[in-house]
Amino acid sequence: MAQRPSLLRPISPGQLQAELSSIWRRGRGGSGPRLVPSKKLSRTNARNPRRFAETDGRDIFVAPELLLLPKDLRTGLLAHECGHFVLWGVEHSEADADRMAREVFGVVVSY
Repeated sequence: MAQRPSLLRPISPGQLQAELSSIWRRGRGGSGPRLVPSKKLSRTNARNPRRFAETDGRDIFVAPELLLLPKDLRTGLLAHECGHFVLWGVEHSEADADRMAREVFGVVVSY
């Protein structure tokens, strides 16, 4: 039996950085945070795609699996992390990061 082709093609890390830069420019202008690959996120969050990205206030760390996710899910994850990035240094919740994604970057996080 022939194997079905995959519906999702992985994007390159450069394409992912371009998506992040596009989201960032919509709300803040400038170059924005840098993406850093993290195999640690891949191992620790294998069952929860929402956890394939995190920030430290300087960079956004991403699991390799993020390159395989559908565009709308990738966009939501990246905008959510941009929300954390904007709020860095201020106590905030996951819902606050989602709100920043919507208000600052124009992305409704719905996953």
